[in-house]
Amino acid sequence: METKIKILLLEDSDEDIQEFSEALSQENFEIAAIAKNIKQAIELYNTIDFDIAIIDIFIDGESDGIFFANQISHFVKQKPFIFLTGSVDKNIFDQAKLTQPYHYLIKPYNSLELQFAIELAIEKFASKEGALLQKKPLCISDNFYIRDKESLIKIAVDDISYIKVDGAYCELMTDKAKYLLHTSLNTLKNELPASQFLQTHRNYVVNSKKIESIYLNDNLIILTGDQKIILSRRYKNMFIKNQKVIN
Repeated sequence: METKIKILLLEDSDEDIQEFSEALSQENFEIAAIAKNIKQAIELYNTIDFDIAIIDIFIDGESDGIFFANQISHFVKQKPFIFLTGSVDKNIFDQAKLTQPYHYLIKPYNSLELQFAIELAIEKFASKEGALLQKKPLCISDNFYIRDKESLIKIAVDDISYIKVDGAYCELMTDKAKYLLHTSLNTLKNELPASQFLQTHRNYVVNSKKIESIYLNDNLIILTGDQKIILSRRYKNMFIKNQKVIN
């Protein structure tokens, strides 16, 4: 199942929070939590599930956003972060740059600039710049991030049913949707947990958690949603071994 990209926002201005929310309202993003000071930001960073942090540099008139960004490098959980500021002071920019942000946005901004900044930050964090433009997936932790039309989509790895070769592309299937990706089956397979995603045919990889029935005599696998997958002779023995199938 696809989910929205979740954002942790450090911002102390209610007006700017409203503007930020409106800029995201038409896109596939949601604000997971809002911190209005450093203490809240640190607590939320370490306790909530989110994909990217967006940090206003100035909180209560102080450059606390830079302090917070410096703290992030010491946290166990690492996430990409973007600076958001109305300041055009070169000294502030130089200080912010030392924290190695994944993007830097100057207010005022528009929703398209914000969307691009988020996508570029996620790409850079995954060390695969340009991947989303080429409709190649980014695998970060337990999620895939892909571009579908004009939106950035997040898909939990566990929600993938199977992947199928379609010419120069691959179809990534969930219970409810199909996504066409410009990448090879081997590339995708290498990004996925080997014990969970098994090859059943030269053109298919399946999520073992989605298997409902296996018909060895018919070389057929049934997944949730009555999705039928071929089990070829070439991969049958290895599949049986990995699944501990009793004949």
